[in-house]
Amino acid sequence: LQINLGNGGRKIGIVIDSSGSNLDTDPNDLRVVAGRTLNSALVTAAGATGGKQPDLVTVVDFDYSATVIYGLGDPAGAGPSFSSIDSSGGTYIAEGVKAAYDELTKQNSGSTADRTGIIVLTDGEDSSADELVTEIQRAGNASIKVSFGFLSPSGSSPSYPEVLSAILNTGGIFRTVDTDSAQQAFISTVLANGLTTSDGGTDVSSILISGLSIAASSNSNGPNTFTYTGTAGEKINITITALEKQTLDGSIRDASGTELTTGSINAAGVAALTLDLVNDGPLSVLVSAASGSGLFTIGLNSSLGVSNCTLVPPVTNGTSGGGGGNNATVTPSAHLPTATGKPPQFTGAAAAVNVAGASTFGLLAFFAAALL
Repeated sequence: LQINLGNGGRKIGIVIDSSGSNLDTDPNDLRVVAGRTLNSALVTAAGATGGKQPDLVTVVDFDYSATVIYGLGDPAGAGPSFSSIDSSGGTYIAEGVKAAYDELTKQNSGSTADRTGIIVLTDGEDSSADELVTEIQRAGNASIKVSFGFLSPSGSSPSYPEVLSAILNTGGIFRTVDTDSAQQAFISTVLANGLTTSDGGTDVSSILISGLSIAASSNSNGPNTFTYTGTAGEKINITITALEKQTLDGSIRDASGTELTTGSINAAGVAALTLDLVNDGPLSVLVSAASGSGLFTIGLNSSLGVSNCTLVPPVTNGTSGGGGGNNATVTPSAHLPTATGKPPQFTGAAAAVNVAGASTFGLLAFFAAALL
């Protein structure tokens, strides 16, 4: 993944679920860690040097209702607000998105179009999709990119395809996050995709990462193609789930185009492809619509877990905001971080994560938040 931390000048809303169900789905509050990580990637006022502009951030906590716990301001001051996020109450995501929108577009906050993003970390769904779709569309109409990380350890798919469609139409991404620790991988993917339209970003719509499921739309014009880099001895499980009425076929192919295994949607709307890898190298996963079209999700889990990940050694420097100037490359590691009990920064068999636009100090600050 090519991650560009950007040149700043953005307005970012970090919206975090504090409902009671997180006691079970996220007992270590790793969604809060992920929020801190995202905040650490932003350009602070002090870090706005070398042609960079300071970012602005707001942090929203929601359960039955939404609270702006950090008003739109310098990312350097947002750190303490994350400590107030608990796990109690119900789920009202629409209210969280609305609160972020209102704060990001308030009077005297500067222009909004193409330089604003909202990132939501949640483990639940609203009882009705209508209001949430309305709020996402309102953001999209203002050229605000909206992305969702949906924590679902059970592997269940979202119930409302119209919510996914609304998110994708803003240019944002939707990922089902299979484990609490994979929320860090979600943040890496959001950064790669670009927090805002002005960031540009890498096309992450076809990159499979262990622990994350991609929402995509099928069509009759040809297969959707996804990519993954495997390792000899690795066992991968790929799950394709139809969210709308359609018949889907899946296949895995190696670099030469040889078909390694296939599968089709069953009566429950799910296709499972399992493969023991003999060789290292890139794989293509093709999803074809045999009939119908619509939204589906595709997810991958690897037997290698974090041993097949790009990892970052634990570091501390006492900062809570990013912002730098030079390019840096984080190379893959076959070793785990020292025993910290903390999640890896990135999961999946990526060849490397290249982080552009970060000084060494800023880059360390960014990754430190994932490990503190």
